[in-house]
Amino acid sequence: MMIEKQNTVHLVFALYRYFPFGGLQRDMLRIAKACVECGASVKVFCAEWDGELPEDIAVERLAVSGFTNHSRNRAFSMALQKN
Repeated sequence: MMIEKQNTVHLVFALYRYFPFGGLQRDMLRIAKACVECGASVKVFCAEWDGELPEDIAVERLAVSGFTNHSRNRAFSMALQKN
């Protein structure tokens, strides 16, 4: 009996700032880890990552600068579009 290898699902999460005690951040990481357990390839794009990096999830920090929150968020959005 031949078993065919299924295509891997690639998922991307975008989160401006990860810190280990944020509710949104914990939810995102929990969901991403569940996706990896199901066989998906997961990558997280962020501007800042505070805390321990997960071993099985790729984290890419995007260079973002600006004087205001609005300008930094806009720069993050533009950097995401380039990736």
